Amino acid sequence: MKEIRYKIYLYHGGEHPTDIVYTTDIARARKLVASAEHGEIYNHHNILIQ
Repeated sequence: MKEIRYKIYLYHGGEHPTDIVYTTDIARARKLVASAEHGEIYNHHNILIQ
């Protein structure tokens, strides 16, 4: 089975810059988004999935 690479944009708001993180674990991606003020998860086709 092919691993899917997710690209996560983490928005912290205010004076903090936006972070971009890559992972193959969707559970880790969701935890990262939960830790930020706002976040978006994209799949390897650049389609927003959450």
